Amino acid sequence: MEPPDLEAHDDDTRLSPAGEVFAEFLALVEDGEAPDIEDTCARHPQLAADLRALHERWVEFVAPMGGDGAAGERPPVDARADHGHGHAHGDLLADLRAARTGPSRYADRGTVGRGGMGEVRAVYDRTLRRVSAMKVLLEGGGLEGSRGLARFLDEARISAQLDHPGIVPVHELGLDAEGRVYFTMPLIRGRDLGVIYALAREGDAEWTRARVLSVLSRVCEAVSFAHSRGVLHRDLKPANVMVGPFGETYVMDWGLAKVIGAGGDGADADESGAELPAVATDRGSAAAEADDSTLLTGAGTVVGTPSYLAPEQASGAAVDERVDVYSIGAMLYELLAGRKPYESERSASPAQLLAALAGGPPTPLREFTDDVPPELEAICEHAMAWEAGDRYPDVAALGDDLRAFLEGRVVAVHETGALAELRKWVARNRATAVAAAAAVLLALVGSVGVGVSEASRREQVETKNRELELARAEEARQAAIARTRTAEVLRLSDLGRLDALEEDADAMWPLDPSLASELDRWLADARVLIGRGAAQHRPTLEALRAAALPYTAEDRAADEASQEGYAERKWFRASMDERVAELEEFYEKRAAGDDSDAMRARIELWEESVATFEKRLAPLEALPFRRRTWRFETAEEQWEHDTLAALVDRLDALAAPGGLLEDVEHRRSELDRLVRETLEGRAARAAWEEAVGAIAEGFPTSAYAGLRLEPQFGLLPIGFDPHSELWEFAHLASGEAPERDPATGELALTEASGVVLVLVPGGRRILGAQAGGAAQIHYDPNAARNELPVHTVELETYFLSKYELTQAQWIRARGSNPADLRPGRFVTDTGVGEDTTLLHPVETVAWSESVETLRRLGLTLPTEAQWEAAARAGTGTPWYTGARFESVEGHVNAADRSLFEAGQLPDGGVWVEWLDDGRAFHAPVGSYAPNPWGLHDVLGNVAEWCLDDYSPYSNPPRAGDGKRSIPFPTDRVVRGGGFTDGALFMRVSARDNLHGDPSNGGIGVRPARSVE
Repeated sequence: MEPPDLEAHDDDTRLSPAGEVFAEFLALVEDGEAPDIEDTCARHPQLAADLRALHERWVEFVAPMGGDGAAGERPPVDARADHGHGHAHGDLLADLRAARTGPSRYADRGTVGRGGMGEVRAVYDRTLRRVSAMKVLLEGGGLEGSRGLARFLDEARISAQLDHPGIVPVHELGLDAEGRVYFTMPLIRGRDLGVIYALAREGDAEWTRARVLSVLSRVCEAVSFAHSRGVLHRDLKPANVMVGPFGETYVMDWGLAKVIGAGGDGADADESGAELPAVATDRGSAAAEADDSTLLTGAGTVVGTPSYLAPEQASGAAVDERVDVYSIGAMLYELLAGRKPYESERSASPAQLLAALAGGPPTPLREFTDDVPPELEAICEHAMAWEAGDRYPDVAALGDDLRAFLEGRVVAVHETGALAELRKWVARNRATAVAAAAAVLLALVGSVGVGVSEASRREQVETKNRELELARAEEARQAAIARTRTAEVLRLSDLGRLDALEEDADAMWPLDPSLASELDRWLADARVLIGRGAAQHRPTLEALRAAALPYTAEDRAADEASQEGYAERKWFRASMDERVAELEEFYEKRAAGDDSDAMRARIELWEESVATFEKRLAPLEALPFRRRTWRFETAEEQWEHDTLAALVDRLDALAAPGGLLEDVEHRRSELDRLVRETLEGRAARAAWEEAVGAIAEGFPTSAYAGLRLEPQFGLLPIGFDPHSELWEFAHLASGEAPERDPATGELALTEASGVVLVLVPGGRRILGAQAGGAAQIHYDPNAARNELPVHTVELETYFLSKYELTQAQWIRARGSNPADLRPGRFVTDTGVGEDTTLLHPVETVAWSESVETLRRLGLTLPTEAQWEAAARAGTGTPWYTGARFESVEGHVNAADRSLFEAGQLPDGGVWVEWLDDGRAFHAPVGSYAPNPWGLHDVLGNVAEWCLDDYSPYSNPPRAGDGKRSIPFPTDRVVRGGGFTDGALFMRVSARDNLHGDPSNGGIGVRPARSVE
């Protein structure tokens, strides 16, 4: 629990009696005394639970910092076990720490939600290759005794044991790289019930009142199941109900759940009589009671949402299943009234809502609207009865009445009896009832016998026939409605399937042999969907359009204005018409006798201009016109058309040349090629056998220390660099393997070449710099504060690209070239830049865009520790070439005379007068001499993004790869300097930080990859 807020007040600043007790308790703490908890509880028994919880917080957080005379030590775990926190959860955390091994299996995809204690992030599960949701505990971190941690762990365990379609399952409980507790679950895509309510209030055709009530019915089913397992939710509200695109309904956020009858006391039985065990937690009854007390803090703050709280829950009294009955009733109230219970036209504070709740039941529904069926009003009033004993006995009974209303049956709390049942039967079976009534009538008339004339009998037969025809017509109408509804469900279902296909396609990177079956399944599903679009959705769309309102001139004008190339075509047409008119005037003047040289030259120039316009107009006017505007008489028809048209358009795009289907087909064939060329082919097996054996035997270098390298999918060994003696590998997903000159050992790069990865040996690496002593390690007189201190990092063996990523390699991965200095893009008046090729490094790329592009290639950015270790290549001087900048000549592309003379030096920039490589911009990769480990351009050319969040070296690195992370990063690490930077930025230890998005000019990418 939180200590009471002694500053909180409304109109009265006096403390309540409870507040005075808490103030006395806190005063002892502030004076450094150890409060006698037993004595205090004996004097104030009504506050005992809260005082014990407050004392526990003091034990955990004040005493360890020297808050009493007991040597400032935390009491042993078993001393706190009676309170239900710490011991069991501490054991659980120890188990989680022991189970945590190696790099994280999850790739972060960003925050999707945030609460008081935790946040929910979308993550990609590399092991199961799916996108999941990860809820991470923020408050309290890894402190075993904190209530936040206890609640978080209980939420995970409770949710994991509630196996119901309406309750999101928990996949995994663990600790992340920062030691924070997390659990993963499916990523629910949809809208919360509050958004659905808003759509229903706005008259959205998709969300009728009946459909929203069906969602509440499913909420009842899920909560009723939880109750059968001994779990109360205690925080039911529209924001905690998610509705998926196909109507899937999930009850979310079990963070305030209460387990009743833990350990079997709450066991129930299913329909077969088999016992359903109660949900188990690690907390005993004392903890549960203390936990209940914290729902109402000493400062009067209720944990929960006041508009949906049952009166007994708000007052801190004992609770049972009926608190959830009340909350669902309050949700129904909000749907029917259009506002939350106790909410006025003006916004109300939680304290005002609680005061209104304490004053009695909410305003009756009939005062807000007369559009509420009496059955629903009765259900709502019964569920929200002020006294718990007057409510539905459980959520199952509430759900039964909701279903009865939706199915046209008798609602138990509204009316009962044979007459009520008969009325409902007639309403549900109107056609059958009419026919039955007609048959009874005929039977009665027939019993009259002799007195009935032939004419009367004929009239009776005709009446019966008419009634039967009406019944058949009604049956046909109902069948047509059913077919329409089936088509609507199929259409919405296919829209959802299409969304899922697009999301799955985005997740199916990088290519990996384990993806083969997923790619095959995706292609099969996509082809089925495309086939259904052609066979069902398109004919339905064409039939709808045949009944559309007439196509007006205004409609066509609007469609023309939205056509591709419309604005450009309009401008060229107007300009050409203007030139044609002027040309005709020149022709008239020449015909009238003006045949001067000037006139002939003007006519010739204008004729060339008109010809140019005609040439530019031809392809624009050849673009096909497409009708886009279709209008209908009713809003329902318009919605049906627009939804169906969007589905058909998206299916066409899926199947079009260059569309997603073709892209995934290409991935599937690429996967087969990569398996063959890097693992299973004869040449690949021979290359790997040679490389694996040589590396294990320490040939030609012992730097790998007996590493037993396994064949790596997607990589092909291309031998070792004769100068660095490190092994190198071609990355075939990004391009072809370059040829190595047998005489010099140099690689011959072309625009078709793929990434070349150097196997960088792991080990203990010394990083950073210091300016304090020339005789000390890594001395650098120009070392900045953020380069301090010199420190060591243990790195595992990893792959790092020999070159910066080229523009050609980026294009093959993404289909476009973002580089600012690309072929034909930037040429000065003196011709500088005209020799730029796709072998130049890609630059002007955002950090997130770089991460995503490399992810598709099965690569990543290097961590800052990996980058500096490889850039230093075992050296300890400011530049890997030596202690003076002059030593870098021939190794770096920096701000030099050529850059200055081309006028490309940034404002305020510094250039090196004696340095001149003849280039004003970046150079093709590999143009300069490599460092001792064979890496080119680690200093200069373009700066390079690193994977890390920018933070000081006091932030400890992650084991294995040295990555540094912070909770809310704003900047990312940039290393190496670029062609516009001077000597200081070329130092190996120099660090820079920039906001990762949007893209930054002059910053490129050097790919990395872990050893699998």
